[in-house]
Amino acid sequence: ATTIRNPLFSGTASALNPEFIRRPFLNNQIPSDRLNPVAQAIINFQQPLPTHPGTDLNYLGTSGALLINDQYSLRVDHKFSDSDNIYGRLTWQNNVRDNLSVLPLQAKNITGNGRVLNLSWTHIFNAGLVNEFRAGYVRGVYGDSIEEEDPTAFGFRNTLLNTLPGLLLPNSLNFGGFTASILNTVQNTYQIADNVSMIRGRHAFKSGFKIDENRFRNGEQIGGN
Repeated sequence: ATTIRNPLFSGTASALNPEFIRRPFLNNQIPSDRLNPVAQAIINFQQPLPTHPGTDLNYLGTSGALLINDQYSLRVDHKFSDSDNIYGRLTWQNNVRDNLSVLPLQAKNITGNGRVLNLSWTHIFNAGLVNEFRAGYVRGVYGDSIEEEDPTAFGFRNTLLNTLPGLLLPNSLNFGGFTASILNTVQNTYQIADNVSMIRGRHAFKSGFKIDENRFRNGEQIGGN
C-alpha cells in the first residue's frame, strides 16, 4: 500500500535501480489497522515487558519445576481368636511435578497418584487344615495436565481446544499453548486369591486359585498448532 514508482528510475530495473520503491510508514510505525487483534491479545498476555531494557539480556524470567512426592502407609493386624487372624494394609502416594516456563502456557505438569489395598484372612480349622484368603486392589492415575485459557477470549473461533493453540515461529519464541501430546492413564487392578494347606500323616497338600483383572483407560489430547 505504500508502493510508488521510483522517481529516479532510469533504464533497466535492478537492485540498485528499482522501478518501484516503498515509502516507510509514518513515524516508522506500523498503522494500528494493520495489526491483527488476535496476535496483539496473545502478545499482551504472554510476552511481558522487558525487565532489563537497553541490555543484551532484555528480559529475565523464572523457569524450573516443583516436585512434591507424598507417600503414606497404614497397616492393621488383628487376632479375633486362636483360629482367625486378619491383616490389612493401605498405601497411597501423590506425586506431582509442576513445571514452570518463562512464558505462560508453555509447559505441562505431570501427576502420578497410586492407591494399594491388601487384605488377608487366615482361618485355622485344625492342626492339619489352614485356609488363607487374600484380596487386593491397586489404582493408579498417571497423566499430564496443562494450564487452561479460554481461546475465544483472545478472538479464536471454531476451536475445540481448552487452551490457546500453539504458534511456532521460526527462529523466535513460541507463543500460544503447549503443542505436544498430553496423556492420561487410569489403571485399576483387582485380585482375589485363596489357598488351602492340608497335612495328612507324612504328606502335605496345598491348593488354591488366584484371579487378576486389569482395567486401563487411556486418553490423549493433542496440543493444536
